[in-house]
Amino acid sequence: MSLRDRVAAWAPAVVWALVIFFMSTEEMSAARTRSWIEPIVRFFLPSLSEASFDLVHAVVRKLAHVAEYFALALLVDRGWRQGSMLSPARAPLAAFAVAALYSLSDEWHQAFVAQRTASLLDCGWDSLGAALAARLASWRTYL
Repeated sequence: MSLRDRVAAWAPAVVWALVIFFMSTEEMSAARTRSWIEPIVRFFLPSLSEASFDLVHAVVRKLAHVAEYFALALLVDRGWRQGSMLSPARAPLAAFAVAALYSLSDEWHQAFVAQRTASLLDCGWDSLGAALAARLASWRTYL
């Protein structure tokens, strides 16, 4: 396998990991996301109470964790399958492990960012997304 093939296999996962890193900055803190999520939610639910909006905002943010790491695990699975000698049957578990470890490093990064907090609970949401993706990818192996 050529270097170009390996880069092509892994580039999407690396780019997505950089996107996740950006999402761990102040730009995507709860205070900042509120400013653009609230108008969208209030458009559809104008009479929503403040407490209910806070719940919707929290749910959207947690679902974003699941989605981010679902995508990362699928892209890492792709990298393992196309850019390594790893058995396709082992790629989903390896992708899950990489995504879960990246989640830990992402939360560690947030510990040093103003307006962000590190949370092992968020690692759980991230790992749930990665696990769902790994399960989906494992079905692909055996179909």
